Amino acid sequence: MKAKFKKFLTDNRIYRKFVRNLKDQKNMSFDEYCGINGIWDEAIIDAFTWGSPRDSFDYWSTFNKKWEKLLENEQNTS
Repeated sequence: MKAKFKKFLTDNRIYRKFVRNLKDQKNMSFDEYCGINGIWDEAIIDAFTWGSPRDSFDYWSTFNKKWEKLLENEQNTS
């Protein structure tokens, strides 16, 4: 799942921004974050505070919805 999440972030050109926010707000690396059990359904929602000065709620919400849709589509096809 970690590789799929990284690909999703990379494909959407937000991987570096996501990793930077994790480091700034949670003092965690991407690998550490992905090692948390049960994060995948809310991997973007729970990553950091969305209202930070750098990025808006709407910005991250857009990607969160895309990620949830991808997971939902996978579950429906398996």
